[in-house]
Amino acid sequence: MTVQASEDLSAKNALCVGASQGIGAAVAVQFAKQGASVVVIGRSEGLLKKVVADARAAAPSTDGKVFDYIVADLSSVSGIKAAVKDVEKKFSGKGVQYIVQSQGATPNGVFALNQDGYDKSFTVQVLSRFAFPYLLAKSGTFKEGSVVSVCASGGKGPIDVTDLDFGVAHGRNEYGRGLRDLPKAGNRDSACVDAFTLEFKEQFPKINAAHIFPGVVAGTNALRNWPGPLSTVVGVLSAPLGAVGILHTAPTYAHIPVNYATSGANGLFTRANTPVKADPWIQDPQNRRAIWQALEKMLA
Repeated sequence: MTVQASEDLSAKNALCVGASQGIGAAVAVQFAKQGASVVVIGRSEGLLKKVVADARAAAPSTDGKVFDYIVADLSSVSGIKAAVKDVEKKFSGKGVQYIVQSQGATPNGVFALNQDGYDKSFTVQVLSRFAFPYLLAKSGTFKEGSVVSVCASGGKGPIDVTDLDFGVAHGRNEYGRGLRDLPKAGNRDSACVDAFTLEFKEQFPKINAAHIFPGVVAGTNALRNWPGPLSTVVGVLSAPLGAVGILHTAPTYAHIPVNYATSGANGLFTRANTPVKADPWIQDPQNRRAIWQALEKMLA
C-alpha cells in the first residue's frame, strides 16, 4: 500500500468526509488526479470551496464530472442524516464507489451533549463514521466498493455497548474529566471503528472496509484536541520532519487511503501499513454485532 496511487478512476465516484483540510482534502485531490468525480464534506464552506477548486484543477478532465461540497455539522444525528441526503442528491443515478473518512480529531476526554442526548465527540468520531457508509449502503447509493476510515485502530475490549458514548459513565463522574479520560475515549473510539469495520462486509458483502492508522502526518491539525503544549510541540517538530520526508505530509500520505480504497482491502492496518489483528473481544462476531446494533439504534 505504499506505492504511488495511479489507477484510472475516470468511471468512479468518491466521497471524502472530513475534507475541508489536511488528509481529507489531500485525498480528495488525489482521487481527482486519478479521474474520479469527488464530493467533499466538512464544516467550513470557504475551505471546502478551495478543496473543490484544487480537485477540479488536478483532474485530467472535468467533462461530465462532479466536483462539489457539502457543509455539514457531524456532531448531531440530524446533521449527519442531512449530509447523507445531500450525498444521495449529488450522486443521484451514479452512486458512490469509494468513501474515505477522516473527520474529527484526536479524542479529548471531554463530554458535551448534543441535541440527541449523545456526546458530541463520540457522534463525530464514531457514529458519523458508521453512518455514512451504512446509510448510503441502505439507500442503494453505495452498492459496492470500499470505505476507508483514517483514524487510530487497535482498540481493546470489552466495550459497554449500553453506554457507547459514556453518558452513563459521565453521570457517575467516571468520564468527561479531560486529559485523564483521553485514553479511555481513544480506546473506545478505536474499538468501535474496528468492530464495525470488520462487521461491514458481513452485513454488506459487496462493500470492502478498512480501518487505517495514519500516525502523525505533518501539517495537519488532527492533534488539536491534545493539551496545548503537547499539540504545539508535535506541530513544531512535525513540520521540518515532513519537509525532509521523514514524516508524511497530507499530500504525500493521500495516495495511501486511495490505494486501500481502490485495492478493495479489508481489515485493520497500522501506520506502517501492516495488518493488525483485532482484539479477541472484537474478533467475537457476537460482540461486533452488538456494537453494530447499538450504533444502528443511535441513528434510529
